[in-house]
Amino acid sequence: MGDITLRKALNDYKTIYMPYRNFAERTRVEYLNDLEGFVEFVEKSGINHVKKLGSLIVERYVAQLEQKGFASLTRKRKVVVIRSFLLFLYQDGYLDTNVAKKIVLPFAESTIPNILTPTECDRLRKACASNPRDSAIIELLLQSGIKLSELTGLTLNDIDFEREKESGFVRVVGGRGKRDRLVTLNSQTCLALKSIGTPEKVQKIILFS
Repeated sequence: MGDITLRKALNDYKTIYMPYRNFAERTRVEYLNDLEGFVEFVEKSGINHVKKLGSLIVERYVAQLEQKGFASLTRKRKVVVIRSFLLFLYQDGYLDTNVAKKIVLPFAESTIPNILTPTECDRLRKACASNPRDSAIIELLLQSGIKLSELTGLTLNDIDFEREKESGFVRVVGGRGKRDRLVTLNSQTCLALKSIGTPEKVQKIILFS
């Protein structure tokens, strides 16, 4: 195929490749935003046609992202998108060589999740001490480690107390192919839940509707 402009290539990627791969709508928006920034950088560097694309211009773009303070995970994501774009150009014959193979993903630093300190946990408990329902929700989140999205997805049958024991469990429904799991509730969490009322009332109050 003959040479085409970057803008024409970007439009083909949008109208041909994305629908063919059945990208989700949100993915399409994010990919196009990333590629728009890349194409603008390349054009400002004096390159307007696909045939002049190479790994060097990608490396320069990533270096600029680092200079602007973009996180390593963000830079890595943008490079993944650019490689997808370059692979499309190669497969459709707009590039003679598979430039995507030459692009090395930036090293992404591992991120350690932030956790609340004991003092911060106590502040949360004190903030909702006058509201039994809110206290039960906070205690459930703190002690079980479930996500807020998982909490809001609980059904009436997901919370259960073991008879004659100061413990119980909550059934967390898995999403996106993940299995359901049972999370044990300790005595402190069960006490907070039971302070609302009967088990049936507990389940109705704790859930969001």
